[in-house]
Amino acid sequence: MKQAGIFQFLNNNNKNNGVQNKPTTSNIGSATNDDFVYHQPKHASTVNNVKDDIDDFEMDLDIDLDIDTPSNNNNNNSNSSSSNSSSSNSSSNNGNSATAKTMAPQSNKSVIKPMIPAVKQSPSKLNLKNMTAMTNNNNNSSSSGNGNLLSSFQKVGSTVQTTTLNSFIKKVDSSEAKVNLLFEKDAKENANKIEPAPMTLKPKSPSLKNTPTKAPAPAAVSKPTTPKKPTTPKKPTSTLKKRKIDEDDEEEEQDDDDDFDFDLDDNDQAEDDDEDYDDDSQSKPKKTTTKGKGKAATATAVRTPSKAKSSKKDDERYQFLVDIADANQIKKGEPNYDPSTLYIPSTFLVNFTPFERQYWDIKSKNYDKIVFFKKGKFYELYEDDADLGHQLFDLKMTDRVNMRMVGVPEKSFQQWAKKFLEAGYRITKVDQVESRLAMDKRQNQKGASTSKETIIQREVTSILTIGTLVDDSLLLDSTSNYLMSIKEDDYKQELGICFLDSSVGLFYLTEFKDDENRSHLETLLLQTMPKEILYDKSSISQTTLNVIKRVLSREKYILTTRQPTEFWSTDFTLGKLEEMQKADDLKKVLGDNIEVEHSLLGYALGGCCCYLEDIKMADQVTKQARFEMYNTLDGTSSLVLDGQSLVNLEIFANTTDGSTNGSLFKVLDRCSTPFGKRLLKQWVCRPLSSREKINERLDAVQYLGENQELMSKLSTMLTRVPDLERMLSRIKACSSKIGDLVTVLNVLERCQQCLEELDCVDEINSPTLQYHVTVGKGFPNLKTLISSMRSSFEINVVQLIPSKGLFTEYDECQERIKAIEQELEQHLKDQKKLFSSNSIAYKSIGKEIYQLEIPIDVYNKHKAKMGDYIYKSELKSKSKRYWTPFIEKKVKQLAEENDSFSALQKVVEVRIQEQFNVNASAWCQATASLAQIDCILSLAKVSHLAGITTCRPEIVISDHALLDAKEMRHPAITLKGGDDFIPNDITLGIDQQPGVMVLTGPNMGGKSTLLRQCCILVIMAQLGCYVPAASCRLSIVDRIFTRLGANDNIMAGQSTFMLELQETSNVLKYATKRSLVIMDELGRGTSTFDGYSIAFSVLDYISNKINCMCIFATHYQSLAHEPKVAKAIQKSHMSCYVDDVEKKVIFLYKLTEGVCPASYGMLVGGMAGIPSEVIAKAEEKAEQFEKESTVSTYVHGTTSTKEIVKKITQSVGSKDYKKLLELWKTLDINK
Repeated sequence: MKQAGIFQFLNNNNKNNGVQNKPTTSNIGSATNDDFVYHQPKHASTVNNVKDDIDDFEMDLDIDLDIDTPSNNNNNNSNSSSSNSSSSNSSSNNGNSATAKTMAPQSNKSVIKPMIPAVKQSPSKLNLKNMTAMTNNNNNSSSSGNGNLLSSFQKVGSTVQTTTLNSFIKKVDSSEAKVNLLFEKDAKENANKIEPAPMTLKPKSPSLKNTPTKAPAPAAVSKPTTPKKPTTPKKPTSTLKKRKIDEDDEEEEQDDDDDFDFDLDDNDQAEDDDEDYDDDSQSKPKKTTTKGKGKAATATAVRTPSKAKSSKKDDERYQFLVDIADANQIKKGEPNYDPSTLYIPSTFLVNFTPFERQYWDIKSKNYDKIVFFKKGKFYELYEDDADLGHQLFDLKMTDRVNMRMVGVPEKSFQQWAKKFLEAGYRITKVDQVESRLAMDKRQNQKGASTSKETIIQREVTSILTIGTLVDDSLLLDSTSNYLMSIKEDDYKQELGICFLDSSVGLFYLTEFKDDENRSHLETLLLQTMPKEILYDKSSISQTTLNVIKRVLSREKYILTTRQPTEFWSTDFTLGKLEEMQKADDLKKVLGDNIEVEHSLLGYALGGCCCYLEDIKMADQVTKQARFEMYNTLDGTSSLVLDGQSLVNLEIFANTTDGSTNGSLFKVLDRCSTPFGKRLLKQWVCRPLSSREKINERLDAVQYLGENQELMSKLSTMLTRVPDLERMLSRIKACSSKIGDLVTVLNVLERCQQCLEELDCVDEINSPTLQYHVTVGKGFPNLKTLISSMRSSFEINVVQLIPSKGLFTEYDECQERIKAIEQELEQHLKDQKKLFSSNSIAYKSIGKEIYQLEIPIDVYNKHKAKMGDYIYKSELKSKSKRYWTPFIEKKVKQLAEENDSFSALQKVVEVRIQEQFNVNASAWCQATASLAQIDCILSLAKVSHLAGITTCRPEIVISDHALLDAKEMRHPAITLKGGDDFIPNDITLGIDQQPGVMVLTGPNMGGKSTLLRQCCILVIMAQLGCYVPAASCRLSIVDRIFTRLGANDNIMAGQSTFMLELQETSNVLKYATKRSLVIMDELGRGTSTFDGYSIAFSVLDYISNKINCMCIFATHYQSLAHEPKVAKAIQKSHMSCYVDDVEKKVIFLYKLTEGVCPASYGMLVGGMAGIPSEVIAKAEEKAEQFEKESTVSTYVHGTTSTKEIVKKITQSVGSKDYKKLLELWKTLDINK
């Protein structure tokens, strides 16, 4: 009996027909209106292909049609019949044509009831309406299937493309045809068999929103009890099976889209027949996922025993996931537990299929990572990993090979891997390392004696972590991506650190003795902002860990604990690098440190190299390795900006929300290239301290500003330049994509041509700029090298082709392929002659190539000649397709040669990259010059911005620090607010004026802004950039210290006052007479008297001992009148206007000489919205306090020494002896 379709629609009254429904999670809603019932045939493997077609359709339309396997119940027939009867009534009310008779079981016959399921509407993507399932018992012809299917889909929303719908229909039609052929043959054989119980399909609830940043707690997922796997028909001996297709099959097979179906390619067909449905009868144990304490959630297996026998059996299979232990059998939560491994007793392995054993063998060694397991054209995630994929990103959950599974297409691996990396996970990528042909050859040679040899071999090819990414498509941005390795001696407070940018192969090494607050480490962390940190769990101090967590609290990073043995010694590391011929480069950089076998620096480098080896990146990174020493606080060659300065001055991020808005780097960054941006960040971290180098850079900036045509040409040259630095790095590692090498050659050739066309190179008065734009000097002459490389290969759309004769094996393989193709073409001519027809032609459908298509009239006339022809397919009544024995033989040879050719293609690409790397120094030098030009251009663009007044700073030689700026502005605020910003003049150390300024003024008067803009002006000047001022003169500054803000550190147990004192301590220890210090309201974190005393002592030490430039902002006005510091400081305040009537302060934001008479705290409080009743009470208390405590008013500056003397005189005149005695006690006559 022929079937018209595969599925039969039932409405919601069929829910209680005795079929066991699949449990659903809290995230997946159950069907509320309609259920779909599927009758399981004997040919389960063929029907499974139909399931896969539905999987394809689900992914395209973002819906879920879960196929459930029911329990085998012979009594279901009567239940189904009664349910179907009630279903008929309900369906008639809904206008559906399905009746009870439609679903009634046929006596003594095995039947599949055909119908396309109705699909529920998904509010996020799907808009399918009135998709009415239709059935016609009187029309069971397979030829009418397509019409029935098309009529099933009445309306399609605008968001669903017609091509996707048609593709699904074609696939289902084709699958129906296959099933019909099988059932025509089986209908008679199975006449006496009882029809199996139906299986339920439920539509998915509205799709979940993607919430990668915060995963909800997962619901339990379980699999229902299922009957024993049906017997599948024996596989044909030929790997290319006979197929019946219609005219649309050719278009379908050639469709190369990214639809998410699970039709496995030929490479996995052999194993899937044995594995995909193995142990289907076993129910899946429950598992939940809990959110971890870190940045990302971690999976925890919780398997709850079930009352069902099958669930109990499966609990036994996965008992090792209930009480988790590592490879050393140390249980989770115990000391020395290793989360990267999983212990699986051998007694459990015997119950696994070969595929399961292959998967768990890899997963048990990568238990703390998300394993992307290649299977056919997809990467699949199983069990815990599948739970995370479903919860975090709403990937569709299915049950396969006895495990829960989600999958993503091979082409979109990088897209999904990036999402998991951003969520804080590591990824293990497992690939198939052999093709189908290679597997067949291996099995033929070895006889497939073991289960491991019966499946395609897979291996871990890479482990991706957020700190070691090299692929542009995975890197989060163009900034440096650092992996940092830390080795610490807590007793000596010494640290050895190696940080690596794996995308360019650059290792930085440093070793230093830090203070108890880890200020040096904090500065390094703020300069580099590493994405991943490795540390030795046996030697790291809690103080160091607290600093790391505090500094990187707003960043996405990973802290990785490593064993002491995973930090190699210097000698062992050198031995490893010797294999890569990089040991000599390291020895040159280390110098004297190489003699110290057990130095912290050597261990830190060893820890980094060991980690790279563990994640299979050692070869790729060390091939391109460069080593440099890094001194964070080197004041001899650069202006030192410590960690607090980088934060307080908002150099890279603002202190409000941590973004780059309002930061200095945001203002300065006008770079066109990614590698230029990275170099500019290094410049900003470490501004110049050499007057000669600063002036050279200023000359370049000035020349570009005066020659706009040259600036325009250079800017145009750098437009659309890709990240050459990272491309060259991948080429050095011989791991680049096909187009990278060609892109590098094209871009460098274009840049050289642009530089050669410049006609003003000799006129450039800046040696730095002239050097880098001159071809043959800073930018090497690459013409010969580029021509040589281009002559060695050709490039087409998909592959790189070496020149003839360059690689003999490649040429020979290409010739063999060409010869086979010519033989096949000659064979076609022979066939045309044999059948006396020129209409005969080859047709290729997917992997079934060179099918001899014979028109039906020619076939009918000459079919006697086709005795040994192999039938392949047919196009209904138009033509038939065959293989001759000759074609079958040649196609097999061609497949083998193409397989060899693909392997040779990879070898050729590596060899051409190695040839390119012979001149790696020239390519890198050219890229470095482009980066220098890009950074100078960026400074020039900022220096000559329209709408902002800038000037070239004058760098003077002086025996003491000085700063003289007129109409100084804050660049970030000025660019945002335009002309509203009030400029100010400032002079420190000029014309015998003191270098220390005591700055007073009301709250919100602009004191903090003035402090910051002074420091930013110095940084910009020593970068070689114009500054936002009318004029500027300054001496070289060696270091900037900042004490701003009022923050505490609860995690470290540090109060606001403690942090103030720690920052102040650094100033007093390390400041020199060439330093610039800014201090804001020191002493406010404690009592008035203690705060005033400390502020006075610090001010005295800075002004009389250190003699550096300092701006000391305070609300202690009397500090300016202290006799010990009065002559060593200048007094200034931020002016304001007080409206006594309105009780308001109007801030003028203008720096004025003298001490501010008051802080006007009450008025500012009223402006801030404090109730007038509270303000009135505060004023009353302040007046009382002033009368009763002359000492307090003296401290706060409301009463000076002169005023006390005046009050004493008045008291004597009025004979107020009590007041006189009080005033006399407060007066220190020693002053």
